[in-house]
Amino acid sequence: MQEIAKTYHRPVALITGSSSGLEADTALKRYGLRTIIYVVREEAPDYIKRLTYKRKKDPNAPPNNRIVVLDDLEEIKKTDSWKTAVLQLNTYSEITKYVDELIALECVQIPSKAFSVLVGGDEKRSTIENQFAIPIMGSRKLFKTANIGASKKDYRWLVQKASIPCVKVYEFKASKTGIRFAHLVNEPVVLMTEYSGTREKKVFIIGENSNDLEERVSKEVLAGNINKTTLERAWAQQFLLGTNINLNFFFSPIDAKKEWGDADNMYATLYNLSLQDARACLANELISLDERRVDVLEKLKDLSTPFQTRIKSFIRTYHLPKISLDFSEGFLFEELLKHDDQLLLLMKEEEPPGIIGSWSLQATMLQKGVSSYELKLTGMNFGLYDGFEEETIHPLVNLAKLRRGMEMTLSERTALELYRSEKEDVLPEIVT
Repeated sequence: MQEIAKTYHRPVALITGSSSGLEADTALKRYGLRTIIYVVREEAPDYIKRLTYKRKKDPNAPPNNRIVVLDDLEEIKKTDSWKTAVLQLNTYSEITKYVDELIALECVQIPSKAFSVLVGGDEKRSTIENQFAIPIMGSRKLFKTANIGASKKDYRWLVQKASIPCVKVYEFKASKTGIRFAHLVNEPVVLMTEYSGTREKKVFIIGENSNDLEERVSKEVLAGNINKTTLERAWAQQFLLGTNINLNFFFSPIDAKKEWGDADNMYATLYNLSLQDARACLANELISLDERRVDVLEKLKDLSTPFQTRIKSFIRTYHLPKISLDFSEGFLFEELLKHDDQLLLLMKEEEPPGIIGSWSLQATMLQKGVSSYELKLTGMNFGLYDGFEEETIHPLVNLAKLRRGMEMTLSERTALELYRSEKEDVLPEIVT
């Protein structure tokens, strides 16, 4: 893929249709980059409608007429005057049929949760690794690690090897009638699976213990909402009632090769790292923190009254205390910097070239006392993060301005990196 990227003169951003995809399109436009968004036909009208408005402060600005809607990529050329193209597909997997055309247009895929799920093909993301022969702004080997059990070196294996506190995951066997746990779990458990017949609509089922969860899953199977196939792709883990947060990072291979004055030498000495690893850690920016306000309390109403009574004392800690975001407290940022450096260097060693571009950690912050907290990792994502329907993302703090002089989203930081790679002629360094 790096050899293909070397032939590019003006890359075009290839985007999978999603909410983060529209945000990415807006960010890329600010740097004058062209975009191609591919969506399934039934969703195309919504994207076309939302894209036809110019992103200008002038309310009288005319609609954007430089958008083309396509049924086939052969309908456009790089020399045409379009800025955004919407490619209509019957299924997202059809995008692999246009490899030659996409390379001729000098396309680079912008990774996202939607890209991983909709184009990935299976839990091992085999389509991305073996058939998606288009440069990706990220590491194509890492998408499968976000799925527990999809590979030996999955998310759980990585965080355990890095000695990072994480949520417990429990084993079970799936059948036509439901699930059966290997051992009794005498604490709240949540099962994460999918609705029957879909790969993107998520289901969260909470049980007071493993026996209670088995009964609830059986009822969902009988109702036809889930089946053996979806349960075989599911996983069960501790149900933690705390503050759910996204930790959004961006790793820049471009910055990792630059000198950092005294900072890289100090970092290498302080943490006993090589100069190369120290620069890699410094090139990994913590862009922002978001709160994922999952409607957990609503789901708990289905559980028994005694159980609700036992947990009600924890309800007051549901939203993130503002004091924990104060640098003077230090806890949250000290933990974050330690964990993200560990994972960054570990993945570079285990799955070279390791992380490239945007990535996120999902964690739950638990209050252990009046002013003490515990952070447990619950998930990992590579590329722009799309929240599930059950989640609403609320920005808490934006840290990009500390380094960039302005607040930036992950989409904006991704757009900047693609723009920089073109200007500095280093595009092959940020793709796989």
